Amino acid sequence: MNYELRITNCELNFGSVSRKPRFGIHRVSDAETLTRFIPWKHLRVSFHVLLCSVLLTFAVESASAQQSPPPDDDAPEQVVHEVGVNLLSNGDFESADDEDDERPAGWVPFDGITAFWDRENGVDDSGCVLLDNTPEKDQVYEVWERLRLDGDREQVTDLVPRQGTYSTIASTYGALCWSEYVGVEPDATYKLSADVKAVGVDDPEKQPLVMLWLKGYIQHRGRLRVIYKGRKECHDLTDEFQNFSRIYHPTKQTPRVHTMRVMLVAYFPVGYAWVDNVVLEKIIEEEE
Repeated sequence: MNYELRITNCELNFGSVSRKPRFGIHRVSDAETLTRFIPWKHLRVSFHVLLCSVLLTFAVESASAQQSPPPDDDAPEQVVHEVGVNLLSNGDFESADDEDDERPAGWVPFDGITAFWDRENGVDDSGCVLLDNTPEKDQVYEVWERLRLDGDREQVTDLVPRQGTYSTIASTYGALCWSEYVGVEPDATYKLSADVKAVGVDDPEKQPLVMLWLKGYIQHRGRLRVIYKGRKECHDLTDEFQNFSRIYHPTKQTPRVHTMRVMLVAYFPVGYAWVDNVVLEKIIEEEE
């Protein structure tokens, strides 16, 4: 069984409706002809209005097709990077912030519950970041909300006892931290690498999955908006550091990207991960 939408007592006169329309849905049998689905006797439209509408639509679409995309709001000037130079100012986690010597420079301040500055367990007993995805996710959400509201980044010492494997932050967002923002050179190729190790809590053979994310941004309505994402998954981790890397092309498919930053994440399984010597550099790919 089919249905038709009837509009009755309606007359269009150069864009004005002379009478209040009435709408109704009427059942139509399959045996009825196609003309029953177009009840022209109930709808009288001025031919001039229809013709003008078609011409106006065509003109607007043609003009829109010739216009270039609007520029980003307050987009920064284009940058040019030197090949082989680490674009992260403190990728080895050795330098303290000028205003707070309890946190590393060049990184968004760690949340104090899933991410910590570890000054002793990096490569050759140096500094690194410790990612801990064992806290209860509800408590982590509360800390993140407090950070959003008032910026309080005191280290959390009164952790809620872990209720189970899937109640931890490992099962959702994971433990994470962010680098500083870096400008993007158009059409450039970048390599992101890091030394990573991890240990599992519930099962020594099941270490956290660490990911090295590179995210690209545009300026949209006064805010940075992510339009590019790439990641390197670090599998088969052990309690010894291994180097992982991946090549990224932030502007190949998303040419409007002008800013990028690194995100380090330790996902499920539950455990601890250490990341050191994070390097983001421009490279020249060899042609095959």
